[in-house]
Amino acid sequence: MSIFFNIARNTFRECFRTNVFFVLLIVCLILIGLFPLLSMFVFNEQYKMIIDSSMAVILFLGLLIAVLLSTHTFYREATNGTLFLLLSKPVPRYLFVLAKISGMLAVLSFFVITCGIAMINSISISVSQFETNMYNMLFYYCALALASLWGAYRDYFRGRVFTQSASMGLMFFLFLQAVQNAVLPLGSYSTKAAELQVSVIPSLLLLLFAIWIMGAITVVLGTRFNVIINLLVSFPIYLIGLISNYLFVNSLQSSFICKFFYAVIPNWQFFWTADAVSNGIKIPEEYIFFSFLYTIFYIAICIITATLLFKNKEPGDSRL
Repeated sequence: MSIFFNIARNTFRECFRTNVFFVLLIVCLILIGLFPLLSMFVFNEQYKMIIDSSMAVILFLGLLIAVLLSTHTFYREATNGTLFLLLSKPVPRYLFVLAKISGMLAVLSFFVITCGIAMINSISISVSQFETNMYNMLFYYCALALASLWGAYRDYFRGRVFTQSASMGLMFFLFLQAVQNAVLPLGSYSTKAAELQVSVIPSLLLLLFAIWIMGAITVVLGTRFNVIINLLVSFPIYLIGLISNYLFVNSLQSSFICKFFYAVIPNWQFFWTADAVSNGIKIPEEYIFFSFLYTIFYIAICIITATLLFKNKEPGDSRL
């Protein structure tokens, strides 16, 4: 168990400290903060636009982060020979794959939680279709700046990794703003925004499940492919999963191929509940529970597949 914990912890640290993770995280947060302004003058649909746009950005950038981190975790280590030392010890490859996936999913969870807090804060910025709470918007971007300054301070004076300190600072300061909005809101306030801030949490949880599945898929591809091939394969899976209902549902009774692809490729629409949240529809707890079971089952299949693909791969082997 200690071997699993050490590998998972090291994987989390390596992925968490990568520059690309911090860059994509800060880009996602900046975009989420801009959506209240971009949704102005929309006829009573500003909250729907904020939620839809924020979740779409989180889902897409979550896929991109998963591709880059899975390639960093598996393919690069397998081709540059850093696995020689680890695999020379009695470490089962299935345990190695399981620990690597666990560490990477933990990083993806951090990304979704931080962006989810940012989306909740972004909802509070919008007051109506003609008004935004500029106090909240100012505090939002001050939180991003303070987190960056905190990372720079720890990097320069304490010798800590900038990306790790700044990423933790982003979650901390955004969480402080969310608490401030709940306890002592400043400026204009919308009761509908307060209701949406609570009802959006189950939707974010389902979005986390979707990004977990995408992360597991990219890990399977990362055991054999470099970052370019991984992206070229995983992105069509992402697109096909978005329109899975239109491609396969009408032909399920007559085509075995459609049944196969409908079962293998996840249908991301099952995890997309932004419309339900915007319309005030409560997501049942049973739906979240069965979605979680599906996610665990799919990840387990990916772990088995990645173990089989990784079983015969030797360190230093760069062949696709």
